Amino acid sequence: MAAAGVWPTADEWMPLVHEALVKLWTTETDPSITEEHAALATVGLLALHRGIALHDVSDPALREGFEELRQEYTEWREWLANAPAHALSGYSAQLAGAAFGTTFERTDFRTELSWLLTRSALHDAVDELPGAQLDGHGAVRIEGHGKRKAVLATLDALRAFVDI
Repeated sequence: MAAAGVWPTADEWMPLVHEALVKLWTTETDPSITEEHAALATVGLLALHRGIALHDVSDPALREGFEELRQEYTEWREWLANAPAHALSGYSAQLAGAAFGTTFERTDFRTELSWLLTRSALHDAVDELPGAQLDGHGAVRIEGHGKRKAVLATLDALRAFVDI
């Protein structure tokens, strides 16, 4: 229903997608459908992430809830990665559109899930900096700003990361 555009704004449908995903994740599943459960959980988390990213959802509780789910998923990474391709494509069919992006159903779900589960709060903070990238060694590189502005913006955005 969210993909069909039933609700006009992301603030109306994102909490519903999040709540459905939490219920799916916390409900015991019959062992005979564990592969389908893994596929639906994978598509659901990626849809939630895509929706948050595309619509710049500002609700801190929703962002926190997503991050909690993402952390829980990391413990089940192998199980999720083994979801059958036919189930992934079945659950993602017809989800392309304004809510999750026009190319959502063509997503490489295994690759996208792997990328999402290896990200940290540091990656998210760097993403908020215009022109910034985190290299493979943990260094933040910013292009297009003066050195002083880059240093100030980086320190401001990363002040919560005392171990950097």
